[in-house]
Amino acid sequence: MGSGTLEMMAFTYDDAWRNIINTGTVTVDVRLPQGLQEVWAIDSPVSLGASEVKTFIATASDPFMSAVAPASGTDYTLMSGSVTPTISRTSGASTVITLTAGGGGAVLDRLALRAKPVSTIYSIQATASDSGSITEYGPRSFPGDMPFSNVHDAQAVLDTAVQMHAEPLPVISGDFAVGQNATRAASVLARDFSQRVTVQVTGMDLDDDFFIEAFGHAWSIEADHVVTVGMEKVPPDGATTAADIFILGHRLGSGKLAL
Repeated sequence: MGSGTLEMMAFTYDDAWRNIINTGTVTVDVRLPQGLQEVWAIDSPVSLGASEVKTFIATASDPFMSAVAPASGTDYTLMSGSVTPTISRTSGASTVITLTAGGGGAVLDRLALRAKPVSTIYSIQATASDSGSITEYGPRSFPGDMPFSNVHDAQAVLDTAVQMHAEPLPVISGDFAVGQNATRAASVLARDFSQRVTVQVTGMDLDDDFFIEAFGHAWSIEADHVVTVGMEKVPPDGATTAADIFILGHRLGSGKLAL
């Protein structure tokens, strides 16, 4: 593994055909902010005692922005007393409306929240497929949705997923006994997620590069420490290049997402 050679005490191998992805379709909602309007309301009267504080969770059907605290005569009718409304935040999927009554209490007829909803204007589909893989293995769909992606990000994710997983990528795990051997423990524990390592198993003619994806630890006694490392085979050359990688906060090349 990496810069040092470590021997596994146990080894499992899985062809992982279940992980093949050779087709995918994702529907993406295109949203735009609308004008200020009522996005939530309760039609029943609201009564508060002297100096009483009541809260209401206002959840809208669409995410919203630029919410305003309820105003008398517009968002509620003050039947008696006095009240001070505030909201916990002005954007999101919900906000908390807090009503604080004056010393004589308050009675409100109806209560509403106004904001600018970010509504779906239309939907568009992003698609990707690999005809050769579909012929060989049958259609294997992308496993999920991307509800908060724009169409360009969704297309990049689908393209990269199909490109990298059109062929099965074997998944393996190896057990490494570290025990009280400080040198061996340091070498194993220095590994990190996504690190590229070479795995050689002479008996099955395996000599390939893998990405580390998981770590597990087991002890029977303090000196008996076993580290299990889960890995997936590196995709074929050309499946993803440095110019294609998209990193949050930083763009390189065409901005594809490296899975």
